[in-house]
Order: sequence, then structure tokens, then C-alpha cells
Amino acid sequence: MDNFFAARKPAPPKPAVAPGDWAQRPHGNCCEGDSELCPRWLARIDEGACESWLYPNNYPVRAYQEQIVKQALLKNTLVCLPTGLGKTLIAAVCMYNFHRWFPDGQIIFMAPTKPLVAQQVQACHKVVGLPESDTAELNGNMAVERRRELWATKRVFYCTPQTVSNDLTRGVLDASRVALLVVDEAHRALKKYAYCSVIKHVGFRHAHFRVLALSATPGADVAGVQDVVDNLRIAHVEVRTEEDPDVAPHTHARLVERVVCEEGATLRAGLDALQKVANPFLNRLKAGQCLHTSDLAQLRSYTLLKAQVHGGLFLDKHVGHKLCMAAEALRQYGVQGCVEKLQQIARAPRDAEAKREKGEPVPAGDQALCRLAASPSFRQLLESPKTTGEHPKVVKLRELLLDHFRRAAEAGRSSRAMVFTGTRHSVDEIGDALGRCTELRVQRFVGQGGGDGMKQCSQRRAVESFLSNDTNVLVATCIAEEGLDIGSAGAWGFS
Repeated sequence: MDNFFAARKPAPPKPAVAPGDWAQRPHGNCCEGDSELCPRWLARIDEGACESWLYPNNYPVRAYQEQIVKQALLKNTLVCLPTGLGKTLIAAVCMYNFHRWFPDGQIIFMAPTKPLVAQQVQACHKVVGLPESDTAELNGNMAVERRRELWATKRVFYCTPQTVSNDLTRGVLDASRVALLVVDEAHRALKKYAYCSVIKHVGFRHAHFRVLALSATPGADVAGVQDVVDNLRIAHVEVRTEEDPDVAPHTHARLVERVVCEEGATLRAGLDALQKVANPFLNRLKAGQCLHTSDLAQLRSYTLLKAQVHGGLFLDKHVGHKLCMAAEALRQYGVQGCVEKLQQIARAPRDAEAKREKGEPVPAGDQALCRLAASPSFRQLLESPKTTGEHPKVVKLRELLLDHFRRAAEAGRSSRAMVFTGTRHSVDEIGDALGRCTELRVQRFVGQGGGDGMKQCSQRRAVESFLSNDTNVLVATCIAEEGLDIGSAGAWGFS
């Protein structure tokens, strides 16, 4: 363990500071001496226990997991593993050993959503059997005094980073006993996300804590990954892909098929109606050499957003961008997604009037949207998408799912399917379309935010219903993609 706690000369004593008095604390590390002599770190190490580390044998030992655990115990480590290859086991083993090594230390497992937190409690205890008497699952709905009591008496915590950050800020949690922070879905540790706040708060109290960060997709580019590494104080990165020789034997076989759907006559009718309204704006932009085409079928909203315009063409760009977004929504998500975008334009006069009543100026772009919303062609357009029928992708999806479940029934086996889509409106549209078939027992799953979100208890019931085969199709937004352990499924669909 010399690599873990290097022997150093004792630092001169520093004046004691109250736990909640952040302003009087010096910046940087809490001390330059041995962690055992640090007056601001109270999680003392058990020198006998730390001479060894334990690895569970109730699961098949995978070489890559064991190797990653060895590194994660001694270094702040970012673990990048594809979904389903055992990141939770790695976290559970590290938590168990830190629980042994630091009899007074606190271990905090953070996950971005409450359903994921609840699942990790079960998963970690299933792997290593951490004492339930030492464990607490916290959330913001608990009374502050109850959370304060649990922070003072328990040692292993499962919670969202927002709960930890808020309790650190308010002095409900004293970070002086924190020994290990586990960060699930670590790619979120950017800018002002709560993960960053937690690391800063604990680091401001003392520097003697370990960080284990887990993610299947650490970032879209090198700069993004570097930001995660910096924000979480990462010193070591462990990366495995499904092609790595030590991982490949443990991956699941799957067949990936890309299904391309024709737009169909009804969808083209909706796009034609949008094109007629957009033509005056897009044609002027094309004539001004701001666009290469005025055809909505070839344009993307990002192209309009980045178009360099001059003079009075700014208003045409603003209106054209909104109409292009509606066309994209129609192509990608169907009727409801398109109507939502058009209704945002239809609300422009009301929003402008509200600004005038408050004495606020109405931007020229909003005034242009007001003129569009008042035009007869737009009012007609607002009604036309409602008659375009089902999206071709929904029709094809229903056909594929029915075929999948019928083949499963003929083979005498049960099966389940998950369908991922980008918006809550499309979840409703797909759910309604699939629910018309008696063979498909559909359950919807979306996040908690907003007025149309699901409550935590509803999310749990949705997952339990799917796992118990009460429902056989789960239609979800990306909230179900980020680490939520849904279980095995025979078919997956991405819209």
C-alpha cells in the first residue's frame, strides 16, 4: 500500500475550521503531509486490513475486470466499458475493499437518475454483500434532518449527485470522512453538472479520497474526454472495447439490421405543405446565395442556423430555420413532433403580447414569426399534418415487432423488445400505434423532468412490469439508454 499512502514528513498543524465554514478555508490541498496526520480527514485506515484486497468468487472471474479493479484501488480511474460488461461489479469490489480498509470512512455511489440509483443498490449488494446496516439510499425528497442523521450514522450511500452537492453546500454532509466517490455515467461531468460540484467540495475539504468514474461513452471527442478527466481528478484511464481479446469472449451475440423506410405519399403531402409556406423565405435566401437549395428535403436546420446572411435576409433565415425544424420533426418523429414545432410558431403572437405588457421589446425575429402565424397559409398548414396518418417508420416498426413475437411464440419462448426514440411526443405516438395490436403489451418510459414527466414510482413500476413480462414492449427516450439495467431483450429498435 505504499503507492496508496506515501510516507511524508508531517505538516505543521493548522488551525481548526468549522465544517460548514468554507470561506475561511485555504484553497488547494488540505495539507502537504501524510494523510494519517491530516486534521481535516477523519477516515483513518485499518493498517491490517489494507495489507490485502478481496475479490468475489461468487461470479466468474474475468481477467479484464480483475485488472481494472487492481488499478482503480490505487488510482483515480476512469473506466470505459461497453454496456453490459460489468462496470457495476468493478464498482462493488472497490466499494467493498474501501469499506474494509476505512472503518470510519464514507463511500458514496452517485448515479444521475433515481431509478438508476435504486438499481445500483440491489446490484452492488448482490455482488459483494455490503452490510445493509451501513447502507442508505438518499434523495432530495427526504427531510433534511433525516438526511443529516443518515450522513452521520451510515457509511455507504447511494444517491444522485444533486443530493450530495446540495447537502455539501448546506453543511448537511461533512466531507471529512469521504474515502471513495463512485461516479456512474461519468461523461456527464462537464461544466456545472453536480458531479463537478461534488468533487470540488470534497477536494476543498481534503485531498485523501479516491474517485472511480464509470462510463460506456466518455465523450464525443478528445477535448470532451479531457474535460471529464480534469473535472473528476482522474489519474488513470482503463478502456476496453468489444473487440479486445480479453473482452470478446464475454460479449453477447447480436444482429444489427438497418431498415430504411420510404417516406410514402402521406408524409410527402405533409412535407409539400410545409414547402409551400417556406418557399418565399427559402427562395430569397437561395437568391442571396446564402443557401445552395430551397428544397426542404435537402436542407437541415443546422445548415440554416449556420448560414451567413446579410441585410434583411436575417428575418428570412429566422423563419426558414423554424420551418425547417418542423420538417425535420415530421420526417424523424411523425405528426406529433411536427405539430409541436408549428404550435411554437403559432404561440409567437401571444408571447409577443406578453412581452409588450411587461414593457419588454419584441425582437424583429419574433415579429416575423407573428406575421407568419397570422397568415392564412400557415393556419392551413397547422391543420394539414394532422391528416397525414402514421409515420412510415411506425408502420414498419409494428410490422417487425409483430413478426418477432410471432416467431418467438412458434419457437415456444418468451421475448421482450425495447424501442428507443428521441422525444416524449414520439414515445406517445409510437406507444399509441403499437398499443392497437393485442400481441403488443406496451409500456412507456420517460424522464422525470417537466410537466409531462414520470414520477419515480411510475418509472419503477414500468421497469418491474417489463421485467416480469406483464408488458413485452418498452418504448423509451434516452433516459433508459444511460445505464438503466432493464435486463435481456430479444429485439431493440432505434427511431
